[in-house]
Amino acid sequence: MQINDGTGNGYSASVTSKNRLSVEASSQADAPSRAAAEKRAWMVNTGTTADTLTITSTGGVIAAVENPSTSTKTVVIERVQVSVSATMTYKSAVASIATGTPGNANTFTAVPTYSGGDVSSPVSCYTWDEGSDGITNWGTGTELSTALLAVGTTVMDEGGVVVLTPGQGFSVALKAAGEATINILFYEAGL
Repeated sequence: MQINDGTGNGYSASVTSKNRLSVEASSQADAPSRAAAEKRAWMVNTGTTADTLTITSTGGVIAAVENPSTSTKTVVIERVQVSVSATMTYKSAVASIATGTPGNANTFTAVPTYSGGDVSSPVSCYTWDEGSDGITNWGTGTELSTALLAVGTTVMDEGGVVVLTPGQGFSVALKAAGEATINILFYEAGL
């Protein structure tokens, strides 16, 4: 028996060795794993500055990802992991890219989540250098979430709903005195 797709193009369905319809499916939940397998997933972490950062009581932007306006790629923020030594306020935001060269920041290349690491990240990454209260020259943008973090590690699962088109950035800000680390997992949207 042959099953046609109904488009008139001559496409037909195939069956497995157990005489079951062969299907190929996709889901958004699978996107990060697929991106990593295709060498399109990276991690930003504050470890590029120090093992832990000493956050000030004034606080500010501690880590940021910028998809340059010259980029042809779309980037998806999947997850933010924050570890803190004291209760802190967490804020994430999507903004237009930096209002100038980001100050009080270390610029670095994102770390690939796959072995071999031979594909460059399409974004610019910044982590606070512990000067002043946070990264300067960064647009305030639209706040996405605010949370009060307890001591320990918290995972903010963005679930792929934060999409950065060229010319947009994503930032994480912390406020309250204490030590902290941040990891941001992101991937390039499907090809």
